[in-house]
Amino acid sequence: MNENVIYKDVDTNKFDISYYPYYIFNYIHSNIRSLNMFENRFEASEIINGLYVGAIDSSYDKDELIRLGITHIISVIPGHIPPFPNDFKYMIINAMDDNNTNLYTVFEDSNKFIDDAFENKGNILVHCLMGRSRSSTIASAYLIHAFGMNVHEILSLMVDKRNIIQPNTYFMKQLNKYYNKKYHEHEIL
Repeated sequence: MNENVIYKDVDTNKFDISYYPYYIFNYIHSNIRSLNMFENRFEASEIINGLYVGAIDSSYDKDELIRLGITHIISVIPGHIPPFPNDFKYMIINAMDDNNTNLYTVFEDSNKFIDDAFENKGNILVHCLMGRSRSSTIASAYLIHAFGMNVHEILSLMVDKRNIIQPNTYFMKQLNKYYNKKYHEHEIL
C-alpha cells in the first residue's frame, strides 16, 4: 500500500445492488485509463485559488496537474485506482451519488486533507465522475469549514465557476447539517 494514498469509506444506510458492479467497473476502468488508452483531458474549474472541482478525466492529465501545481487529489468514486500515486497525494472516498451515501462522515477528514495541501503550498483537485455532485459536496464542506460560508453562498459561488454543479438533495441536507453544527450549534442549546 502506497503511503500517498488514503482510502475512506462512508456511512451508508444500505449498499444498493448497483454499488458492487460500479465499484468493479471503476476499478477496471482506472487500471485501463492509467495505461493512457483514452484521451485524458483536464476538465475542472478553479472554485477558489488552488481548489479545483472537476470530472474524472482531470485526474489523468498529469501534465496539466503539474502545470497547475496540484499536489493533492480527492477522488470521490468507489473503486478508483490513483493513476500517479508516486507523484500526488490521494484521498479516495468510496461513495456513490445517491440518497444512501452519507458524505457528512468524511467532511472533517477531507477538510484536513485539503488544509494539508494548502499548508504545504500545494493545490488540490476534487473530482468525481462528472464533477457535479459528490466532488462539489466535498469542496462545499471545505468552504464551510474554511470560510464559514453558508450553503446558499457556496452554491452561488460554485455554480458561477462551474455551471453544472448540483449536489443531490441528500448531500444538500448533509451540508446544511454540517454548517448548522459548526456555526449554530451553540444557538440551539
